[in-house]
Amino acid sequence: TGQWIQNKVFAHLNFDNKIDDFFPLATQVKTDSGLESTQIKDLKPEQLIYIKKGDIIPCDSSLISPDSVELDQAFITGEQYAIHIAQNDSIYAGSKLLSPSATLRVEKLASQSYLTDLWIQADQHKIHTTQIQTITDYISKYFALGILIIAATSSTYWLMNDSWQKALEVTSSILIVACPCALALSVPYTYGAILRMMSKQGIFLKHFNILDKLLKLKHLVFDKTGTLTKTENQRLTWQGEPLTPEERGEISKLCSLSNHPLSISISQYLSSDISANDPSTFHDQQGKGIEATINGNIYKIGSARWVGCNDSLQGSTVFISKNQDLLGSFVIKNKLRTNVDTTLSNLNKDYILHLISGDKDTDKPIFEPWFAPEHIHFEQSPEDKAHYVTELKQNAHKVAMVGDGLNDSIALIQSDIAIAVSEKNQFSPSADIIIDGNSIDKLPLLFHLAKKGRQVVLLAIVLSFLYNTIGLSFAVYGLLSPLVSAILMPLSSVSVIVLTLIGVYIQFRNS
Repeated sequence: TGQWIQNKVFAHLNFDNKIDDFFPLATQVKTDSGLESTQIKDLKPEQLIYIKKGDIIPCDSSLISPDSVELDQAFITGEQYAIHIAQNDSIYAGSKLLSPSATLRVEKLASQSYLTDLWIQADQHKIHTTQIQTITDYISKYFALGILIIAATSSTYWLMNDSWQKALEVTSSILIVACPCALALSVPYTYGAILRMMSKQGIFLKHFNILDKLLKLKHLVFDKTGTLTKTENQRLTWQGEPLTPEERGEISKLCSLSNHPLSISISQYLSSDISANDPSTFHDQQGKGIEATINGNIYKIGSARWVGCNDSLQGSTVFISKNQDLLGSFVIKNKLRTNVDTTLSNLNKDYILHLISGDKDTDKPIFEPWFAPEHIHFEQSPEDKAHYVTELKQNAHKVAMVGDGLNDSIALIQSDIAIAVSEKNQFSPSADIIIDGNSIDKLPLLFHLAKKGRQVVLLAIVLSFLYNTIGLSFAVYGLLSPLVSAILMPLSSVSVIVLTLIGVYIQFRNS
């Protein structure tokens, strides 16, 4: 019964799915005779597939339809905003089509897609067994053997000194009262209770074994934008000549098609009354910016290097050029998430904190109270972030990466524990832990419960040994009947369950 309850608990909480669980079984392939239903695993490169609105794209493809389409890539990047794809642009498997329909050309087998590679790399970091569970499993392995030896020895003694009825009664009492269940259940019930409590706080763990690995962490590496700062309600300032209403409309339209939070902020800030047409070309290059043609005008929106100018401004800056002429730039100042200062202060007591960001270092003074100067790095590319995490791991230190999943997927995969800060509960396949954006201040609580959970487990193990020692002592001496043993045996499991639940609850209330 205890094993059944354990399986039900983890089936409810665990999000350790296979990648195939998120895709349809089949899709429509265009042939000379029309559309044919084909299983995803049988798709071949160069085949044309027909995708309807709301369908998940099953493999890496390119757009064949002449009209541009909108995609939801939240499953891949964790970003909730739609992106705009033009003809011949590449599309990753796992994207959801938001437009009415589209014809795509298969570029790779489903098993060779970018998302599959990401998933496989994430699976390599799975934690199969906790150290404390290894100990309990080792003890349980020899528990039955030890009980059989005790029962055989006691049976022989009572046969030689009493009657076979007494020997049978003692042997039965020993076999019944001995209970390895309490020992085996101490880990899953304690950690299961922690998982349930943390899920109510907006923190979701892929598996309870991750709690054990949290105890070994030494370094916490944070991204800034979207992680420690909000991606909404940012303060924007325009530097340059006033934009015409037509330019406001065109820039707003282009930025609304990007999945970068700064682009979304600009689009919302401009909110032009003039509705611009869709762009004839649109390319959104991660880490650089946008290049698009709209109403015959060629725009570049992004970093100074991308636009082709010198950056002498302060702040997170997005430059905009039109037909190779610089129009100006938006200087964007982010706001910290709620209670970030308290969160970092608490974490700084037990861990070495690092900050790596793709933005300029204008906000550096804000974070200096919690991060050592040598541990603050700005203007970092996604590859730089991954390299930084790898360097930390080379010193045999356990590293957790806390990022928003947009430009941090590579660094998340490289870390020992990947913690993705998500808006609107978007899924990140490379994450071991997913935190709701408004719950990042609960990180100290998670680490606290991981430490105290180990203590609760050890206390449950001591209680289990104490119960078995006392119960076996009475049984060996013939002072315990099989009926009483049958009553006491399940009570030991119940006592461990109650102890773990109360222990975790007390630690939660005291944190």
